[in-house]
Amino acid sequence: LEQFWTSWIAFREWQGMTVYFTHLVTYRCAIRQVRYGFGEGPVDKVFKLPPCDGADPHSVPENATLYMKVPPKTASMRVQLTYVDGTTSPTRSFNAPK
Repeated sequence: LEQFWTSWIAFREWQGMTVYFTHLVTYRCAIRQVRYGFGEGPVDKVFKLPPCDGADPHSVPENATLYMKVPPKTASMRVQLTYVDGTTSPTRSFNAPK
């Protein structure tokens, strides 16, 4: 996950600004928690991942939440992961398209 951190989230402007967490959902078995924040603010919100399916760890459950709407003027987000072993990633910044 650290090697591909630039894929953790993706912005898309379609009927408002949307942020996709699909990459993190597919690697959820390695992640305990996904925290995020807007702009330079604190990383104090949690994106809830579906439970790990040990028999099919990279599958995406049918009812999984993959994205969320964010305020239209969102310029950037920051994300930090807590892995299942308790270690945390650096806080990574992602810019919305202009």
